[in-house]
Amino acid sequence: MTITNGFLYQTAALGSYFQPTNSVLINAGSRNATNAGLYHFCTTTNQWKETNSIVDIGLHYVAVDANGNPVDSDQDGIPDYLEDFNSNGVVDSGETDWQSAADWGLRVFITRPKAGSIIIP
Repeated sequence: MTITNGFLYQTAALGSYFQPTNSVLINAGSRNATNAGLYHFCTTTNQWKETNSIVDIGLHYVAVDANGNPVDSDQDGIPDYLEDFNSNGVVDSGETDWQSAADWGLRVFITRPKAGSIIIP
């Protein structure tokens, strides 16, 4: 691919290098975004995640919501890109499901001894 015109970047919440939605670099990569670990990232100001599309060429930002916070699809307080740590769009071992708030993963809750208890060795 040869680009003959200069780039017209756009500015959004996280930076100044977002691509216009009609950029020739959209879906112009050599593999799927899932294989590049970019499922939860975006290149355009509309904050559309790459998901399983052909990866865009260029700088990628974490996709954010209308308030500028990283997208949290299941509203559990943990952004999608952290729950799906390798950002391949699949729940792998050691990750929690970014689409289900009911998936508590490997969290540990200590119920005993009770808080404030005195432990005698």
